Amino acid sequence: MNDRQPRREGFPTELFAQAIPDVMVCPICQCVMRQAVTLMCRGSHKACEACCEMWVKKQGKATCPCCRQKLAGPRFNRDPYFNSLIQQLSVRCTQRPCEWHGKLEDLDRHQTQECSQREVACSHAGCPHRCPASALPAHLDGCEWKPEPCAKCHQVMPRKDLPAHCATMCPAMEGLCPDCHQPCQRSALDAHRAQCPEVPLPCPVPGCGAQVARCRMEHHIATAAPQHVICLGRLLVQGQADLDATKAALGRSTAAQQRLQTDLEVTKAALSETQRTLSRSSATQQRLQTDLEATKADLSEIRGTLSESSAAQQRLQTDLEATKEALDRSTATQQNLQTDLEATKAALDETREALQGLQCEAESQSQSRKSCSSGSRAPPPRVLADRVQLNIGSPEVTQLFEFCSDSEKLEHLTSFLHYDLRRGRVIVFANTKRTVDELTRHLQESGYQAMGIHGDKSHAERGWALDEFMESRDTICIATEGAARGIDERDILSVVNYDLPTCYGDYVRRVAHANPRDGISWTPLTPEDGKMSRELIRVLTEADQPCLLLGPHIAPCPLVVHLSPEEFNRLQCWQHGHPIAGTDFDARPHHPDWHDALR
Repeated sequence: MNDRQPRREGFPTELFAQAIPDVMVCPICQCVMRQAVTLMCRGSHKACEACCEMWVKKQGKATCPCCRQKLAGPRFNRDPYFNSLIQQLSVRCTQRPCEWHGKLEDLDRHQTQECSQREVACSHAGCPHRCPASALPAHLDGCEWKPEPCAKCHQVMPRKDLPAHCATMCPAMEGLCPDCHQPCQRSALDAHRAQCPEVPLPCPVPGCGAQVARCRMEHHIATAAPQHVICLGRLLVQGQADLDATKAALGRSTAAQQRLQTDLEVTKAALSETQRTLSRSSATQQRLQTDLEATKADLSEIRGTLSESSAAQQRLQTDLEATKEALDRSTATQQNLQTDLEATKAALDETREALQGLQCEAESQSQSRKSCSSGSRAPPPRVLADRVQLNIGSPEVTQLFEFCSDSEKLEHLTSFLHYDLRRGRVIVFANTKRTVDELTRHLQESGYQAMGIHGDKSHAERGWALDEFMESRDTICIATEGAARGIDERDILSVVNYDLPTCYGDYVRRVAHANPRDGISWTPLTPEDGKMSRELIRVLTEADQPCLLLGPHIAPCPLVVHLSPEEFNRLQCWQHGHPIAGTDFDARPHHPDWHDALR
């Protein structure tokens, strides 16, 4: 984890009124778990779900924050029972001085509905005040945003706006006329001033300009007649001067009108000349329009040619890249073929040596039979439970063969891995690349750490898969015959022949990967494998190689078993309800398909 303080997703420990067990504290945020989940690691550690999501996103891979192991399957699962235990813990209210104590599941309801110290907002529209719930009634009584009606007009408004309304805006309040100072309502003030005798009005005589009250206007007109005559005389003189100035301006405007008439005639002549010029330019414009359309057509043709050439260039570039990729793949295929050729040569050499050893052994057995027939006593009859050896890797490698149908192979493989993967690494051989991919996907979905290698994978992918297989102790490698030749490891505890090889030499090379001390080889046999399985079992039986035949339709008894009692008892789980018992052995299963296949 980083040195920075992680975000607290759980409940803080100071919220609780009792000692908190360490198992309920999240190892990531160091708080009591909120929505606890169980991690899919060997220690089954627990943590907050949100903390686990942040941890996996931050680390870039699904690992346990406690033991740093990889998480299997769905990574983590919710634990309802553990969450119910956390909800029963005793907590106290965080709002001071509230003294409430109760369960964690009741804390949210208390703080949102019941706590007297919770912060609530004023219910009056427009009031921003917030206070504890216990102080809310006192605030509501004195709130300045409390709606109240006007005593005169009964209009409802906030308490803070009521004085200004009554002083200036209420229409039902009484006031004084500014002219006669008589009381009247504000709504009737305009009608009163329209008839008030003390309202000042301007004198109707032009030029007088005096302001006189309505009741004294007649007296003003009668007493100020000489001043009105003087004013009218001044207006008359002024009017005569304005008339003379108007006549002079009219004369000047007539001369200007004549000049404008002359300019208008000149403009008309210029306009007619412009029209003739426009008619000539219209023909020129039509010719230019025709040339422009032809140019556009040529340009479109050029663009089409360019687009076709660009598409052809892109196709050529794509073909070039495809050719390069094909060349790279052919180079890689050539390298793989070279590697397979070298491995095949080595296998042929081993096969020659094995055949020579078998030939020598057959000659020695033939000579011993001749010597016995010449006069010595005949050997005792060999029972099927006797022990004989065949040097395939090591005589301590136990070879298991389980009879089943083709549809049951995958189920039996899962059962074998469930009981045998704890011993160490497992390598699974398949004949086709498609089978390798299907087995890899199925085992990964089942929660196993499985990886597949075959010829279609790149060199880097195969190298990474082999490194992971060599470094880990509980991984499964699914490989084809050619891809597995790059595995030099001889410390593999279990070898699985999911598909029976087509020749005995391939089977020898596969089993040679098993640990020479306590390795196991497991091979499922189906009716389709009848010819090869008959030859293989016959050779192993004649060579007294340690092997064991299993199956739900067979009279089971081991030919040679190099297993401890615990491992022998564990093999009973593979029988699907048919435990190993008895001493009589029948190499043929009691199944119609197997009778025909092994006949």
